[in-house]
Amino acid sequence: MRASNSVYNVSLVLLFPLLALGLQWVLWASISPFTWLLFFPAVFFSARLTGLHGGAVSTILSALLGWYFFITPQRSFGFENTADLYSTIMFILMGLLISEALERLKKAEQRPGENIAEDVQQSSSESGSLSQADSAGAPVMGAAACTENLGDKHWIQFPEEIFGGPFAARDILVYTRDRRGRLLSVNPAVYSMTGIRKDNLLGGMSFLTFTSPVDGGQVDNDRAVLECGETGVFEEVAETLNGQRHFLSVKHPHRDQDGVVDGLVSISLDITRRRIAEQENERKAREQGLLADAANKLSLAASIEEVRGIVSRAARQIAGADGATFVHNEDDNCFYADEEAIAPLWKGKRFPQKLCISGWVMQNRKAVIIPDVFDDPRIPADVYRKTFVKSMAMVPIRSAAPLGCIGIYWAKRNVPDDSAVQALQSLADLTSVTMEKLALIHKLTERNVELKQSKEEADAANRAKSEFLANMSHELRTPLNGVMGTLQILTDTPLNAEQEDFVVLATQSCRRLTRLLGDILDLSRIEAGKEELKVESFSLPDTVRAVWQLFFPAARQTNVILNLEIASAVPPMLWGDATKVHQVLNNLVGNALKFTRTGSVDIYVGALPTCDNRDLRILFSISDTGIGISDDNLVRMFEPFSQAEGSCTRHFQGAGLGLSIVKRLVALMGGELCVETEEYVGSTFYISLPFQRVEALAEQVGDVLSAQGIRRLPYHVLVVEDDTLSARFVARQLENAGATAYIAGDGKQALEALREKDFDLVLMDIQMPVMDGLQAVKAIREGEVGERRRLIPVIALTAYAMAGDRDRFIASGMDAYLPKPVDCQVLLKTIDGIMAQQN
Repeated sequence: MRASNSVYNVSLVLLFPLLALGLQWVLWASISPFTWLLFFPAVFFSARLTGLHGGAVSTILSALLGWYFFITPQRSFGFENTADLYSTIMFILMGLLISEALERLKKAEQRPGENIAEDVQQSSSESGSLSQADSAGAPVMGAAACTENLGDKHWIQFPEEIFGGPFAARDILVYTRDRRGRLLSVNPAVYSMTGIRKDNLLGGMSFLTFTSPVDGGQVDNDRAVLECGETGVFEEVAETLNGQRHFLSVKHPHRDQDGVVDGLVSISLDITRRRIAEQENERKAREQGLLADAANKLSLAASIEEVRGIVSRAARQIAGADGATFVHNEDDNCFYADEEAIAPLWKGKRFPQKLCISGWVMQNRKAVIIPDVFDDPRIPADVYRKTFVKSMAMVPIRSAAPLGCIGIYWAKRNVPDDSAVQALQSLADLTSVTMEKLALIHKLTERNVELKQSKEEADAANRAKSEFLANMSHELRTPLNGVMGTLQILTDTPLNAEQEDFVVLATQSCRRLTRLLGDILDLSRIEAGKEELKVESFSLPDTVRAVWQLFFPAARQTNVILNLEIASAVPPMLWGDATKVHQVLNNLVGNALKFTRTGSVDIYVGALPTCDNRDLRILFSISDTGIGISDDNLVRMFEPFSQAEGSCTRHFQGAGLGLSIVKRLVALMGGELCVETEEYVGSTFYISLPFQRVEALAEQVGDVLSAQGIRRLPYHVLVVEDDTLSARFVARQLENAGATAYIAGDGKQALEALREKDFDLVLMDIQMPVMDGLQAVKAIREGEVGERRRLIPVIALTAYAMAGDRDRFIASGMDAYLPKPVDCQVLLKTIDGIMAQQN
C-alpha cells in the first residue's frame, strides 16, 4: 500500500510540472514574459497533494523546465541578463516557501479539536520568544495576535511559522484574511513598505493601494479567491513608501474541518526590478522595430520629400515626443523642411545657423539635450514662446559635414535617456545614407540624361550622315549611270581611233568614280557597324580568277606581269562571304598595280595546315615590285584618307580608302592582316581568312553572254525611270539584246501601262515623282493592275546602294536588285536568270 502511494506521489510530482510546461507553451504568446506564471500552481498542487518533499521536487523540476524552455537564450541552461537569474532564484525560493507553508497548514488541519494557538505558543516558548522583530524594528505578528478577540467567535488562527524564515525577507509580502476579508496577520515586510502600525493594520480590509492590470485591486482579488475557493495567481501594482512596486501574488484559500473556505493566505513576491528590465527590453525592442521599419521605408524612398516625412514620423514615435522636425543644412542657413507635431512649428522657414540650436548642432557635429528651452542661452526664447515646446533634443545627420539635423520636442519637461538619443542618432545615420544614395541617384540620372542626349545627338548625326550619303549616292549614281550607258552605246557605233580612245578614257574615269563612291559608302557602313557577313557556299578559285581577269587587261596595258597561283590544297567550294573576299582582293590587287610601274604583281592562294576537317584558313598573298612603303607611311597607311603622297605633284591617284576598308573587312571576317615592305623594292600583303568546307559542289550557272556576243532576249520589258538619259540607255541596251522596251516616267504611268499592255518584266527605279517605285510595286502585288500581273517579275534598278537597301527592296516585293550605275552584261544576266526562274 505504501509502495503504491509512493508511485502515485511521484507520478503527481512529475505530472504537474509537465502539464504546466505544455499549457504555458501553448499560451506563451499571450502570457509572455511571465515565465513562472503556470509553474506556481504546479508547485502548489504538488505540495498540497504530496507534501513538503513532493513540493520541493516539483519546484526544482519546474525551475529546470522553465529555465530551459522560457529563459533567454531558450533551449540552453544559460542567462542573458541578471534579471532572469534573479527571477529563477526567486521562483525556487517561493516554491520552497509555498511547499513549507502548505506542509504546516496540512499538519494544522490534521489536528481537529486541538488549540492551534496553544501549540504555536508552546513551540514559540521552546524557541524562547512569542514575537520577533525584523532588521528594521517592525514586529513579526505571531499566533498570539491571531487569537485576539475581535468580536467573531469564528476567528481563524494561523501558525506563526508561516511568517518566519524566508518569509521574513523584505521583498516578500505575506498576509492572511478571514472569510470576511479582514486582515488577520502580516509579515514584517508589510510594515516596512507601508509604514503603518500594527494596531492600525489588523482587522482592516486593505493596507496598500494595489491595482492589477486585469483583475482589479488587492481586495477584489482576495474576494475572488474566497468566493471560488481556488488558488489564484495575480500580478499586482502597489504604491509603497519606495514608490510604485510590482508584485507577483499567489493566493490560496484556507478551509475548515468541514472543507468550507474560511480564509486565505497571500504571498507576494516583489518583481519590480524584473518588471522594469522587461519594460526596458520592450522599449528597446519597440525602438528597434521602429528603426527597422524606418530603414525599410527609407530604402524604398525615391525622393527627399519622402525621406523627410518618413524620418519626422519615425523620430516622434521613437522618442515618444510631441513633435519632430527635419532640418536641412543650406550653407549659412537652417531650413526647417518638414515637421510632425501636435501644433505648427517652423515648417518652410529658414534661420541663420548662428541664431538657432540646429545650427549649433551642425556646427559642433554632436547631439544636444535641453530640458528647458527657456533656460538655455543657445535657444532664442522669443521664437519658442510662440510654440508648445518646453524640452527638446536634436541630433546631426552625419557627423562629418552634417547634411542637416533631426529635432524632437515635448510640451512638458522631459529628459530623454541615452537609449532614446542613441536610437534617434541611429535614425539620423540611416537618413544620411539615404540622402547620399538619393544624391548619387540624382547625379547618375542626370548623367544618364546627358548620355541619352549625347546618344540621341550621335544617332541623329549618324542618321543625317546616312541620309546624306544615301542622297549623294543616289544623286551621283543616277547621272553616272546615264554617262556610262551613253559611253557603252557609243562603243556600238562607228568610231575612229581617236574617238575610241576618248570613249575608253571616259569609261575608265566613270568606273574609277564608281569605285570611289563604293569605297566611301563601304567605309561609312563599316564604321557605323551596319556591315554584316552574308555567308553562303561559293567557289573560292572562281572568285580569285574573277579578280585576276578583271585586272589582267589593265596590267597588260602597263606592261606589268600579273601572275596567279592557286594551290591544289584549296577546296573548290567553301562557306564564306564571297563578295567581301572579292572586295578585299580587288583593293589589294588594284593598289599593287597602281604603285607598280615595271616588274610583276603575284597573287597566291594556299591552304594553311589545320587539325579540323571542317574549318580551315586560307592564306592570300599579293606581292608587287612597286615603290614600297616608307616607315613613316607604314604607321598610318591603314587610316582612312591616308596616302603615301600628299603633295600637289603626286603621281598616283586615289582617295586613300582602300587599305582602310581592307583592314576592317578582314577583321569583320575574323581574319588577320600583315604587310612586308621595303621602300623602292616592293611590298607583300598577307591575309589569313577562316572558312568552312562544303561537301557538295554548287551547280554552276553559265553566263548570259557567250564568247561570240550577247544572247538574244525576246522579252517585253517595262522600264520605269524618271531620268531620261538613264531610261534611254537601259532601253537601248535591252533593244540591242533583242528585247522590246517601253519607258514609263513614274510609278503611276507604270501602273497605267501594265493595265493596257502585256509585259514580261519590269525594271523599277525607286525615287520618282508622283508615285515612287515602292508604292508602285505594292499596288502591283495587291492586284491593282489585274490578278494575272500580280506575280510579274520586278527588278529594282536604283541609285540607292546603302547597307540594308537590298533587303528592304526585296522585302517590299521586288524579285532582284541592281545598284546604279549598272553594267550592261550584269543587267542582261540578271534578267535572263529571273526569267529562267519564272519559266
